[in-house]
Amino acid sequence: MNSKIHKEKMFVFVGKDRANNNKPFVNICTPDYIPVSPWVSNYLTIHLSGTKFNSKNQYAKELKLVLEYFNSKNIDIEERVYSGRFFEMAELEAFFNFCKYKSESGLSNVVDINSDSSIEIAMHAGKVATGLAKAGTAKSKIKQFRDFLSFLFMYIHADNLVPADVRYRYELAKEFLTKECPGRLKDFESECVGEAESPLPTNAFINLMDMIKVDSPENPFKRSKFRNYLMINLYIETGNRRGDHASLKISDMKFEGTFDEIAIVKRPNDPSDSRKFQPATKTDSHLSQVPKSLMIDVERYINEVRTLHPKSNQHEFVFITENNSKGTIGEPLSLSSIDKIFEKISKVIGYKIHCHLLRYKFNEIMTEIAEEQGLSDVEVEKMRKYMMGWSRDSAMADKYNRYKIHKKAQLFNQLRQDKMTEAGKKIEKTEETK
Repeated sequence: MNSKIHKEKMFVFVGKDRANNNKPFVNICTPDYIPVSPWVSNYLTIHLSGTKFNSKNQYAKELKLVLEYFNSKNIDIEERVYSGRFFEMAELEAFFNFCKYKSESGLSNVVDINSDSSIEIAMHAGKVATGLAKAGTAKSKIKQFRDFLSFLFMYIHADNLVPADVRYRYELAKEFLTKECPGRLKDFESECVGEAESPLPTNAFINLMDMIKVDSPENPFKRSKFRNYLMINLYIETGNRRGDHASLKISDMKFEGTFDEIAIVKRPNDPSDSRKFQPATKTDSHLSQVPKSLMIDVERYINEVRTLHPKSNQHEFVFITENNSKGTIGEPLSLSSIDKIFEKISKVIGYKIHCHLLRYKFNEIMTEIAEEQGLSDVEVEKMRKYMMGWSRDSAMADKYNRYKIHKKAQLFNQLRQDKMTEAGKKIEKTEETK
């Protein structure tokens, strides 16, 4: 049964089966009331036959969003399963990011920053914030995609001798959707902070910088203190993403000349990376400024710590695993290990810290310095886009700078209220003199 999912606009159809005591059923159809795919119909009616109708109806709505998303990317899920290609990690990453936003919001995350209208930007920032989905909503869409994918794999390939490479690609996609995505969503609720508060309060930020020092009595790590200190400080100093530094190679470090830069380079499907989930650099390749003293420490780590482990000679990635519980000592540090570092730090500080929060804080501090220096919005946006690796037409600055934009909007609104109050008083005086 090889059929392609219809590309037309879809809707969830709810009806009653007259041949089965008017039992309600649900399907996903085209505007002409044609089921989008026999596989989708079988999944909803047979695979979910023991599911309560209300739940089945909700699952259909979530699956519809998944199908529409992949259709918009010209990706046929069923064809991918038939062919055994399944999905590239970049495609799964893009789907994960899609799940984090409300599909029904209709909000655009694009702002014309050339308009010089700080009021429009401030107003838009609040709207974009409301477009963020709850972690539970994101998980539901991810789960529907995973379950539908598993259903297709089981019925398409179950009676065949599945080639090892096909099974591997399926298991990789399934593991990403089952373990990697839910793990990241643990931090998503704290990432969706209200605009009225800083994503990372100053006291928690200062505590982090003090606690992570190698000689700090509050440092929670029994081993790898030096490595963890370097990693956290590189995130603080550059505002880069988690994957950017997990994929750093020794050749990316500028250990000559000014001794103060690292290169963030896109390397999709890097053959030298042995990790199951390879770190991905989502932004454009760019250079990040790093204090010279920190660069000296990184070089010392490479020469004095990294070289102690023979497996480190098999690759060029800077940060390595220093725990040999699974025989991985000397191998590139995994993304899940970086998450565990932040989890341990969070418990000590008493505030949920993760890498993306440091990215928000970097942009917040950058805005403060720009205001102190009297820089124009245009100048700041150009620098911010380069430092973050964003494209020229990106509007990501609004997302990462919501707190400061909110404060500006708050000040603007206070001035408006004062002006209205002043106008009201003038009217009262005029009436008194009549």
